[in-house]
Amino acid sequence: MEARPKDISLVVRVEQLHPRVCYAMDTVLGDFLGLWPQLIVWDDVAGLAQAAAAGLPIFNYCTQPSTDFPNLPCNGLLYEDIIRQANEQIDWFGAVSLQLQTTDTIASIFYHITQYALLRPAARLVLDAHGRYPDGDGALVVHGMLEQLTQLLAQQLPAGIQPRPFDFEITIDVDQPWKYLHKPWHVRWGGLLRDLLRGGDAGARWRSLRTGVDPFAVLSLVREICPIAHTKVFFLVGGDHPNDSRFDISMPAYARYAVAYKEAGFELGIHPSYASVDDSAILPAQKAALEAVVGPVCISRQHYLRYRTPATFRSLIAAGITRDYTLCRNQGPGAITGVALPYRWFDLQRNEATALTLVPAMVMDRCLQQYMALDPDQAWAQIAKTIALTKAVGGKFVIILHNETFSDTGEWRGWQVVIRQMLQLLQA
Repeated sequence: MEARPKDISLVVRVEQLHPRVCYAMDTVLGDFLGLWPQLIVWDDVAGLAQAAAAGLPIFNYCTQPSTDFPNLPCNGLLYEDIIRQANEQIDWFGAVSLQLQTTDTIASIFYHITQYALLRPAARLVLDAHGRYPDGDGALVVHGMLEQLTQLLAQQLPAGIQPRPFDFEITIDVDQPWKYLHKPWHVRWGGLLRDLLRGGDAGARWRSLRTGVDPFAVLSLVREICPIAHTKVFFLVGGDHPNDSRFDISMPAYARYAVAYKEAGFELGIHPSYASVDDSAILPAQKAALEAVVGPVCISRQHYLRYRTPATFRSLIAAGITRDYTLCRNQGPGAITGVALPYRWFDLQRNEATALTLVPAMVMDRCLQQYMALDPDQAWAQIAKTIALTKAVGGKFVIILHNETFSDTGEWRGWQVVIRQMLQLLQA
């Protein structure tokens, strides 16, 4: 056994150093629980003796239970190279004995965060109108498993396990930088005529065209109320699909707009366009276009939350993205993979841990306003409830907002108060 790091917390006896086992132990014990695991193959007698002499707690994670060490239930799933067929029932119980009839918690967490179910051969996935995966119920099931695991491990750890501190991030998608300005002249004046004829807000449009002040240009407000260290801004910089924006980063006004956010101190990310999920050439081209304006970019979120696993995540890695913020439910609040914590993406088909960090969001403004049809007061109650649930499990609360949500106009009237209340609660 190699010399252990000073902060190593425990040793886990394993059947082999399989990539899935190594990733799961590092992620579950290390990233989620704040422990530093050292894995030792079961027949490394010298390594186990050295660990015991150092006074390190040793746990057994093998399909055969041990009489010498405390057992972590193991059903063998993490020692497999395959992805099991969709019609095959997975036995979640560990080694068969009266003492070990409990679920293999570590394998179950791995199953959730790798989205194993989406990749099972012959899986019947019902995609929505935008080609998005099923949402699930958003329950924080992984956190329940982590609590069970904490109770099991803590019995053998002298210092116990320290609770995770609560954290949060505000993420803002800029899909439409302006409501009225910087559109072709016939669109600007045609919109004004349409408002006059159909009872639209012609007054607001005319004031914007006359003064050059647009309600969606909210940088000053964002800078005032959003803590820079906890805020990320993602720019949709092009795209030809009807669900994309008419604004392109090649427009001088849009380039200046993005630079202004950069100069304000916010970290900027790419918001790959609607069709990027189907064409791998789009992401690198759009990322390069944004970087030509604002400099290096390493964070991303897919437009409309459209992605495919593993293809999208592989494309992100190839393009130099290190953190992705796409994972979010679109039909309601909650965690789409059962956990409100960032974690490294594992390429299940290649059995390979990657350096790409996935940062799940717990709620999206559009989900509350459109899909759930909540008014601002109801939306605030739902956000406050979601923050409380995230705090209770020591998670990271991430919300997806849009720049127009800050505008307090149109369908977003009343939402500026919601955002201010949320930020007060998060920083209390």
